[in-house]
Amino acid sequence: MSIQEEVTQAEIRKFRYMGLTFEELQALSMDAFIKLLPSRKRRSLTRPSYWTPKRKKLVEDIRAQVRSIKEGNKKLKTIRTHLRDMIILPEMVHAKIGVHNGKDFIEFIV
Repeated sequence: MSIQEEVTQAEIRKFRYMGLTFEELQALSMDAFIKLLPSRKRRSLTRPSYWTPKRKKLVEDIRAQVRSIKEGNKKLKTIRTHLRDMIILPEMVHAKIGVHNGKDFIEFIV
């Protein structure tokens, strides 16, 4: 297989989760998305004890950052958190997050 063929195959390949494309996942309501998840994550997201004030604030901050990205803001400020076990939701994609590993914040873009 030549390099040209590999590049075209990489362009054709799209992210899918449970048979749905990224755009379809973002269009889903939270209840419909939760039904697609494995049982452990589904149970966590539906319990009120999972949504602590820190988790709610993190999701609100990420929503605000993604909104500013869509408005054209190119300079991203890293959202720092100690919540290492947070479940990644489709609305969090394109956010810049720094997760604490015990010593430093490891930055990544979802």
